[in-house]
Amino acid sequence: DIKEVITMLWQDQTARDRIAALKIAVEKTADGQTAGILGTAFTYLNKLNTPSIFWVLSKDESPLILNYDPDFENKQANRCNKVLCIGNSSEKENSLRPILALITQSVMRLNNRSARGEKEINGRIPLLLAIDEFPTLRLNNAERIPAVGRSRKIITCFAFQDLSQLQEQYGTQSARTIIANLATQFWGMASGLDTANYINRLFGKRLVKKLSHSKGRSQNHYHIPLLSTENHRNNSRSKNRSINQSEQWEDALPIHEVAEMQVGEFAALLPYNNPVHQRKRLVYEKEESAAIPEVSSIDNLQTHYDEIRT
Repeated sequence: DIKEVITMLWQDQTARDRIAALKIAVEKTADGQTAGILGTAFTYLNKLNTPSIFWVLSKDESPLILNYDPDFENKQANRCNKVLCIGNSSEKENSLRPILALITQSVMRLNNRSARGEKEINGRIPLLLAIDEFPTLRLNNAERIPAVGRSRKIITCFAFQDLSQLQEQYGTQSARTIIANLATQFWGMASGLDTANYINRLFGKRLVKKLSHSKGRSQNHYHIPLLSTENHRNNSRSKNRSINQSEQWEDALPIHEVAEMQVGEFAALLPYNNPVHQRKRLVYEKEESAAIPEVSSIDNLQTHYDEIRT
């Protein structure tokens, strides 16, 4: 009997979480739609039900308010700089994505807000939000982060490989809104035709001056004696040279140049009164960095998990 099996498995703490969706589906036979919705929700939440995730999120070790220095009035105190670094794993990308989005969304909610009172205004310090592989993270109202955060000393840096990735995660319209709100933009080699076309249109056209040279000879029409010398015949012809200057509009960054960019080469769109286009190649210089000190250690992972569950 399926109900007896569920009752038996329900006595085990770990098995209880695994069969929760099945138990609800059996009990809600009269309401299949409700059972399906709840079962699907439990299935997704079940991916986060691991001892390691419980260990990371169960203790308040990292303050999420990063852009406020409570000791700003003490001029001798060091600025309260903090670094919060979170990363995904290619092996567990889909499972960890909701947790990373939750942390990032919470950080932005706490930091990207209007200052409350003069003390908080004076104590606010710049905050850099840098997200690599941005399309792998789904954030609500992501287009508002650079638009609103700019006035609150928040520097937003979103990095992605291709425009199609951003459109797939956020939709075409939202993706273009996000890009439009990023004032300074760096674009590198793009193999996708849609991305290359977008970059081409983004940089627009520029007025190019061109010089054209022309040469020619003309025959002087007057009587030349039959017995004239060679020198006389040469003097009867004149050489013409002309230089013409013209202006025409051309693509500032043609599509074929986008596809032919080298590694480390970027075209930059800088936000001045008159947009400035620059094209440079960056050289990576490796620097020695100090090891990150260990702030905590994983001890008795399963025991910690069981204590929370009970």
